Amino acid sequence: MQERTQSNRSALPGELLDSIAARLARMTSQEAVFGEPIHAHDVTVVPIATVRLGFGGGGGHKGGCEEGGGGGGGGVAIPIGYIEIKADGARFRKIRRAMGTTEKLLLTALVLLLARSLVAR
Repeated sequence: MQERTQSNRSALPGELLDSIAARLARMTSQEAVFGEPIHAHDVTVVPIATVRLGFGGGGGHKGGCEEGGGGGGGGVAIPIGYIEIKADGARFRKIRRAMGTTEKLLLTALVLLLARSLVAR
C-alpha cells in the first residue's frame, strides 16, 4: 500500500504539467492568433491577436500521509490588427486602442509623482 501511495505522489506533478502543456498548446495555436478569414466585396480580412499567458503549479507531500498539488493560470487574446488582402496586395492594419480609465489614472499618478520629485529638487 505504501508503494502505491508513493508512486501516486510522484505522478501528481507530472500529470499536472501534462495537463498545463496541453492547454497551453491549444491557447497558443495558430487559430488563437490568426482568426478565420472574412471575405466581403473583393476584400479578405484576417484578424490577428496577441496571446498572453501566465501560469504556475506545484505539488508535494509532508510526512507519510499529507499530500497536495495544484495549479492555475490564465490567458487572454487581444486583437491587435488584421491583414487586409485585396487584388493589388496585402497589408497589415494595426488596431489603435484608446487608453482606458485605469490606464489614464495610472499615467496621471505617474506624471504627478515625477513632477513632485522634480519640484522637490
